[in-house]
Amino acid sequence: MSRWDRVAPKKRDDDESDEYLIVEAILVARTSGAIKVATKQGDWWIPRSCLHGADDIKAGVALLGYNFVFRLRAWKCEEIGLA
Repeated sequence: MSRWDRVAPKKRDDDESDEYLIVEAILVARTSGAIKVATKQGDWWIPRSCLHGADDIKAGVALLGYNFVFRLRAWKCEEIGLA
């Protein structure tokens, strides 16, 4: 069972879906659809669709293994415990 199976989806309003929180983590890996980051709370695969558009572009060229500061949708931060 993966980490994502244990997280219940959060019902959200359209008003709060555009809110972002700033997250600082180490960029571990990336695919065309997700990035893997290491935080104090653990390692997480995060869909790139949950990143702010400008930060998604930065994630595509950022160096792996280094600090990466990005904006992540607030509901996703709460869902994985980064809020």
